Amino acid sequence: MKKSLSVLCLLALLLPVFAGCTPDEPAVTTEAGTADTATGAGTDTDAETEPEPEEEKRSADITVASLSVADKISLTYTLTTEPAGLAGKLRVRATADSGAEKEGVFDANGAAELEAPASGGVINILASFEDENGEVLSSVQLRTKDGLVQLTEDSVRLVVAEMTDEEKAHLITGTGKPKKEGASGGTYEIERLGVPSITVNDGPAGVRYGTSVWYPSVMNMTSSWDGELIYGVGAAMGRDSLALGIDIVLAPGMNIQKNVLGGRNFEYCSEDPLLTAFSASAYVNGMQASGSGACLKHFAGNEQETNRGSE
Repeated sequence: MKKSLSVLCLLALLLPVFAGCTPDEPAVTTEAGTADTATGAGTDTDAETEPEPEEEKRSADITVASLSVADKISLTYTLTTEPAGLAGKLRVRATADSGAEKEGVFDANGAAELEAPASGGVINILASFEDENGEVLSSVQLRTKDGLVQLTEDSVRLVVAEMTDEEKAHLITGTGKPKKEGASGGTYEIERLGVPSITVNDGPAGVRYGTSVWYPSVMNMTSSWDGELIYGVGAAMGRDSLALGIDIVLAPGMNIQKNVLGGRNFEYCSEDPLLTAFSASAYVNGMQASGSGACLKHFAGNEQETNRGSE
């Protein structure tokens, strides 16, 4: 009896194979309701279906080359489209602080000019490229104040072109008297162009400003070989810095540890360059993901100090 039952079980398992399908794939039936044969002639499943044509990708990118505002707003730009030569119009809308507004629609020929909504003050300008269907494929946000271009994400090149040599030097040298009292440092504010001061502060085991969270040293974290953990700590530090009004944290330190007596070894990742790169990149990626800035420091030549912290 046991042998007969075993044979029946084996047949039950092999029956779908003999029928040309597996237990999870039922046999395809024809219109007459019979199981399909091995040849499968005339079945719907064997008919080749043509792939649907891919929808054409349409995109555009506007780069503003110049902007001037007086009685009129004049701008020049370059337009790149995909596919090349895509037909469309440039719509420019200018809005003053008072609420006054001017708008114009122009052929996308690289230049546009319209009447300014006000003779001074702050004017916000939105330039958008629309295809023949009215769909906006690209836009840029610009701002002027009393005729001077102000800093936005889309006006960086224009602002740099307006800077004097002294302003450019100030931007990269920084000041020991940051706008935020008590911070480690910062950059000069260029008020006339709307460039704010960037506040920086020391790390690396937490944001050293006021009351803040202290984290394990980067050396300890690196010893874990856990990139996800280090990324998470970096992200937490980034959130802390933004909550404290700090734009950039001076961390992580990634000088190579060359002497066990180095006074700042705790600030650095490792004596191994590859492990240092692994840890520092996870740390920076975590901070930047939170919207904060990270400043790698002490690339070389800072592994020797005398009497560090001995007093």
